[in-house]
Amino acid sequence: MVEVHFHLDDRLTNVRVNLARVERPEECVACGLCAEVCPVGAIEVEDRVRLDEGRCVGCSLCVQACPRRVLRYYELTFEDSEPRTRPVQVPRAEPEVRSIRVDLDVCEECEGKPCLEACPEDVMRRVIEEHVIDLDACRGCLECVKVCPHGAVSIELDVPELETRDPPTLNRELCVECDRCHEVCPTGATENVPAGSPDPDACIGCYVCVAHCPTEALKRPDHRPRPRRTERVYFIDPELCIGCRICYEACPVGAVEIEEETRMPVITPSECVRCGLCAEACPTSAIDTVPTDRAEREVRRALVGNAFLRTLQELLRSRAEREFGSLEERERRLRRRLERKLERRLKREALRREVREEVEEALRELVLRVGLEHGEDLDRG
Repeated sequence: MVEVHFHLDDRLTNVRVNLARVERPEECVACGLCAEVCPVGAIEVEDRVRLDEGRCVGCSLCVQACPRRVLRYYELTFEDSEPRTRPVQVPRAEPEVRSIRVDLDVCEECEGKPCLEACPEDVMRRVIEEHVIDLDACRGCLECVKVCPHGAVSIELDVPELETRDPPTLNRELCVECDRCHEVCPTGATENVPAGSPDPDACIGCYVCVAHCPTEALKRPDHRPRPRRTERVYFIDPELCIGCRICYEACPVGAVEIEEETRMPVITPSECVRCGLCAEACPTSAIDTVPTDRAEREVRRALVGNAFLRTLQELLRSRAEREFGSLEERERRLRRRLERKLERRLKREALRREVREEVEEALRELVLRVGLEHGEDLDRG
């Protein structure tokens, strides 16, 4: 089982929770779409919408489905252990109008007929004046329902197509099989954890499992851990490190980097999430926790040393180029020399081949002439 080193403050900085709130209750006309799409039953609609924020999982489906912008979507984060909320824009779905019902007898007694002015597409004007219902023209804003003083207008909407966010990613090595994700998931999408990531078909992107995961084995696909400063952090002892880079492969958050000059692994304290996987994977026990101040000093010292080494290499390269020419120039000279040598060799080979062919031709002619002369002598004999 993986040892967990997260502190409460570290976890808070990595937690992002989404939630919905009723911002404009006066705009609600009790169409019921929000309650219909809510996967956890956190919404009740009678004459107005009522949202139980304690049960809300922040999936944003109700916000997308609401045609009246009654609900608003927020992200809750923690800075200095204090909660902070910020509004988040989500795509608004376009509901399809299933039916429009108007009590024309009541409409005849209505003097003001505010629905005629409120309808942006003149659908209500055609209904009342021409007795024609144009479902295709109606965009389901429900403004007519809201302004009708007699409740004579009712519009039924189909549940629109809603967007869900990508499911969380799972790092199996960090999972300690605590089953907390199974307990909080509202749709059962985490049933295959820890064997695999949450089911994308069942997941609604609420990320409640991410917020409750104690080891950050489950993470939002758009999220990078932001650990805060703690008393101790993991550090690689350069005297024990053999440069095998196993820790680099084991780190789930990219906190282990390979130095450009020395090609040795180094842990960046500000990126380390204290999971301990690098220490468990190290074959030489070169990784252990040290005071954070010491780790930061060592990293700064390594950065300065690498910068000095890089500067020294640049100076040596510059001096070598002044004395012997640049590497590119030397490569070009060597290439030209090799090309000339190859060209001379090819010429010699072509000359050899030409001489050989001429000699072979002369020999064939000589053999033919001797054969002919020998044959004539035989005939005279």
